[in-house]
Amino acid sequence: MKKLKKILNMEIPKSEFLNLALSLFPMLFGVFVYSFISVLSPDYVKIENIDFITKLISMLIIIPIPLIINLLLLGTPKIDPLYRNYQKFEHTYKVFRTVVIIFFDLLIIGTFVMMLGVTIPIILYTFVSIGCLFVLLGAVLRDTKQNYFFGIRTPWTLMDDKNWYHTNFLAGNLFIVLGSLLVIMGLFSPPLWLAITLAVLVVLALSIIPFIYSYNYYQKQSRPK
Repeated sequence: MKKLKKILNMEIPKSEFLNLALSLFPMLFGVFVYSFISVLSPDYVKIENIDFITKLISMLIIIPIPLIINLLLLGTPKIDPLYRNYQKFEHTYKVFRTVVIIFFDLLIIGTFVMMLGVTIPIILYTFVSIGCLFVLLGAVLRDTKQNYFFGIRTPWTLMDDKNWYHTNFLAGNLFIVLGSLLVIMGLFSPPLWLAITLAVLVVLALSIIPFIYSYNYYQKQSRPK
């Protein structure tokens, strides 16, 4: 009982209001959309209608995602062995959490809109959303400090803070450039096969280039002078 009272009496820091509001927004929006669908399409209120059940289950599964992600990202630094480093980029990490929550909010809202029967250009919506996410993540990456959860974590960046800085700075710029490319691609709505091919190439580049750079930086630093 005492533990319950302690939980209920916990005060939410003012700095967390924005992320909390963004996390809860899909739930409120989902309730509104659900009611709107029911009004427009009376068939959906029939329990025996499999479409109704599918939509209901889909909503219950996807609407808590931003809140769950927010809580996970909020608690992650506390179990990181390099927890003290988070204090050096506390604002940056908070921006990162906000960006990720907004990204999932947009995906969920887009899903709800499509459930209403509104046609959305998938390639345009997806590429622009992911591209903007990459651009913002790139800006955040350049200001991170060593940790085990966020950033470009290779064996060499984790054992050398200079390697970490240079690798993540490079990766940040790469995210910004390739994220901008995704946005441009989405605006031009390329054929599906081309969009998928380019998306795969972008992901591979973001995964491989920072890894190779980190290793090469380590090799150069290890050479006898």
